[in-house]
Amino acid sequence: MKAVVFDMDGVLVDTEYTFMQRLTCMLQEKGFDTDLHEISSVAGNADYLVWEMLGDILHTTFDFHEMNAQFACYIQQHPVVYAELLNEGVREILTNLKRDGFQLALASSSPMEHIRQMMESCQLTSFFDHVLSGKMFEKTKPDPAIYHKAVELLGGNRDDIVVIEDSRYGIAAAKGAGLYTLAKKEDRFFVDQHQADAAFYTFEEAYDFILKRQRNKMK
Repeated sequence: MKAVVFDMDGVLVDTEYTFMQRLTCMLQEKGFDTDLHEISSVAGNADYLVWEMLGDILHTTFDFHEMNAQFACYIQQHPVVYAELLNEGVREILTNLKRDGFQLALASSSPMEHIRQMMESCQLTSFFDHVLSGKMFEKTKPDPAIYHKAVELLGGNRDDIVVIEDSRYGIAAAKGAGLYTLAKKEDRFFVDQHQADAAFYTFEEAYDFILKRQRNKMK
């Protein structure tokens, strides 16, 4: 069964950049002389690793639980409105892929409550056959566990599956599971996407990549 697996943050919704902006502002308010470009390498990583990486970048030590709680409070004060951040072309590609007979899955490192909130706010719930959260696994991206599970749910044939990711860690997870991976390009800050099989700016391009790959497999 042909299938496409979508990441959420940065792919379906423009939250990766928004969260990075919020994180940068919070750090600046705490007196750290930094900017989004300096801390861009943490984008897409698991929460428990973000503060460790930021400590290395900013030459300090952060308590994960304390800083995670503070950032959660900061996000509550500066909320992310998913419906306003739905990326252009998402609804069209999901509609077209479902029409073409693809199974669709969502595999995100975010908590399931955030995933559900996004799908309901953006009215995307009906499109997805399977939804996976990184919190369901002992290790999340870049560990490939979430994509191994996606393969299992989608019938077990890796050659029939395309993944759409954006972050270095998400791409690494998908490739670690042996999956063909498209990267949604990000020009506002640096993201290492060199492991991806191909990259795109618009979902129209992504749709064309998927159909071309499907046609080539049928030859």
